[in-house]
Amino acid sequence: MSIEYWPIVIYGLEVKQSMFDAYKMAELIGLGSDEDGIVEDDDINFHEFLDELTYKPGYEYLTWVDSAEMDGGIYFGMPAGYPWQFDSNIVYKNLTAEKVKADILNLLKPYLKEGIDVKALEKKIDYYEAVGCA
Repeated sequence: MSIEYWPIVIYGLEVKQSMFDAYKMAELIGLGSDEDGIVEDDDINFHEFLDELTYKPGYEYLTWVDSAEMDGGIYFGMPAGYPWQFDSNIVYKNLTAEKVKADILNLLKPYLKEGIDVKALEKKIDYYEAVGCA
């Protein structure tokens, strides 16, 4: 039996499925609802939802990472990297912390549950360092 570890270094925030509206998530990942329009959180593959967010044009530089068995946190944002990794990608050259923060909020906002405080989320966007394990 082996254990795998991975570093998590990201500018973004920790996200939880409970922050998001199940029906809106289901629409994004192409899940239908029952005849009453009901979608349960258990019906949603949260990782698939996060993948779909990162495929949206203009937001491809954003990603998510799951710490799995370490603390269970899932982080969404821009991963750290070395400058030479981004030289060929013009998107990275024009990014600032403010732009990344705005993009994260603009991308997540349409899927949040009603009543989620977007200003409070904005304050949570920061640099995160953690370790994942499985």
